[in-house]
Amino acid sequence: TFVFLLKLLTYIGLIAFILSFQSCFNRCKELNCLNDAYCIEGECFCQPWYSGEDCSLMFNRNYEGEFKGEYEESGLRGTSTLSFTPDPEKPNRIWLEGDIYFDFLNDSLLVIPTQTVVAEPVSQRYEGRGKYDLNHISFEYTMILQNEDRSEVQLTFEGTRLVPSDQ
Repeated sequence: TFVFLLKLLTYIGLIAFILSFQSCFNRCKELNCLNDAYCIEGECFCQPWYSGEDCSLMFNRNYEGEFKGEYEESGLRGTSTLSFTPDPEKPNRIWLEGDIYFDFLNDSLLVIPTQTVVAEPVSQRYEGRGKYDLNHISFEYTMILQNEDRSEVQLTFEGTRLVPSDQ
């Protein structure tokens, strides 16, 4: 029985040594991966729409800025500057002038989901689609005025970032 106990203690000691040695090399132990990311061998693997070493950077931050371009609205043409800001909670959403939001389908295609903006005394319904890269945007949408005659307006815009992104 003494030999058995000695062998058992040796095995237990060996297992404890291996486990403690292995935990010293667990490179994920001290890493804090954010936004539902997971860690493998000391590296965070981010969920879609997030990036960075700890997955804390939202995708939409790359698309903030002002874009100057040409628009056409119901046959009228002009030049305008539009401002886009990232949504603070949805990493694939940007806002146009704080009123209409665009959702990215991937890194270059976007959709303007059906949404209603209330501007007293009339509300407006928007929907459309577009393309976007770091320094260019093009989109089209339909705006329907929610008044007695339910006027419909088609708008297209194509513009270039005023201060190009170096990201």
